[in-house]
Amino acid sequence: MRIAVAMTTCNGARHLGRQLESLSTQERVPDVLVVSDDASADGTLDILERSTGDAPFPVEVIVNTTRQGFARNVSAALARAATLAEVVAPCDHDDVWPAGKLVAIEDAFRARPAAALWFSDAELMDENELDTGVLLSELVSLDAAALAHLESGGGVRRLLHGGTISNGTMAVRSEVIGFALPVPEDREGAYPYFFADAWLAIIATLRGEIATDHRPLLRYRRHAAYARFAGGMRTFASDLLPSRVTSPRR
Repeated sequence: MRIAVAMTTCNGARHLGRQLESLSTQERVPDVLVVSDDASADGTLDILERSTGDAPFPVEVIVNTTRQGFARNVSAALARAATLAEVVAPCDHDDVWPAGKLVAIEDAFRARPAAALWFSDAELMDENELDTGVLLSELVSLDAAALAHLESGGGVRRLLHGGTISNGTMAVRSEVIGFALPVPEDREGAYPYFFADAWLAIIATLRGEIATDHRPLLRYRRHAAYARFAGGMRTFASDLLPSRVTSPRR
């Protein structure tokens, strides 16, 4: 099974090197890394150029000379990655992947032929990579009952509101991407709970099963600027989603 990692960048030089390092030290490295860069002007492209020679896997870089915006940029990365592998793992440039992440992805899709999407939990860290002691599942109130609901195919209503499955925690079969692209641009900026990861999750749920992994197989970098957003997301989930889906994990 071939696995492609699809990453987008836009002025991400500060944390990009750390994420590339974590990809290179995977127990099972990606078969290819596809990066779509949206006109970075901060040294991101220099870091990516060095990585093409240093990485223990092929690296393809798509360079936008003019700014395309997030939706078009992520669509480009996903579209190319889907032509190169059976499974695509979206990747944020500023997170850190534990060494066993891609092994877990491969094992899950081999064990679950009907699975269209896999996702795991994540550990939140701050901008300086210090652990916060918080799991992403706690932040979005995704407990065992909610996970079972998603796995049973009954979680589309929750996924329509976004904020459940984060980009870096997921992997999808390539055929899902063919149905999902292009990522809708009319939602960007107008509805902050509906991004590319939510869109992919919805399409995947309609095309097959969801496989979940309770382990935190991502270290999610939570920037200070997003603190208020995270708190708002918890309130949003509590107010609008069914109680059986949003009951606290602890």
